[in-house]
Amino acid sequence: MQYALNDRKVQVVQSNSAHLFNARLLEDADTHGEIEQLEARRRGEMLHAILEKVDTADQVEAAVNRFAAEGRLVDNADAATVIQQLTEALAQPVAREWFDGSWSLYRERNILRKGKMPQRPDRVMERNGETVVVDYKFGAPHRRHHEQVQQYCALLTQMGRRNVRGFVWYVYTGRIDPVELEPELFQN
Repeated sequence: MQYALNDRKVQVVQSNSAHLFNARLLEDADTHGEIEQLEARRRGEMLHAILEKVDTADQVEAAVNRFAAEGRLVDNADAATVIQQLTEALAQPVAREWFDGSWSLYRERNILRKGKMPQRPDRVMERNGETVVVDYKFGAPHRRHHEQVQQYCALLTQMGRRNVRGFVWYVYTGRIDPVELEPELFQN
């Protein structure tokens, strides 16, 4: 939307929530796919926010119940269903190890870089001289997800971490992609 205000053009941008609300009001065929896409995005953001609060798999139920008590479950999500979905996701052998409590853990911590925007990996874990970076995704796989994790790994290596590995975890599908690290990224 654009408006003229004292000879200036003003552009109004809707938040995703407002856009979803307006699309639901219209409920026509043109907006049906858009509504589903926005709802999926909101669910993914909610699950991501829940995982930010979870150190170990046994904390999932408490984290989801806290979100429910705070009214933060989106699109009428049922707490029991969300708990089941995350519990099943964390039952995968690789994910189970990430959430077993044996790692030193850094969740959503900024990596500061002079003159550049900070980078914020979802989960960085250290144990026995090994560093593992995991980035959660809830949509379709894309090459840029791997590039993002490559960048995180390169930054951590430049910070002195050794034996750095990275993964992109597509939580909905259970797909866990190891990220190939490109040596040129590790040069200052």
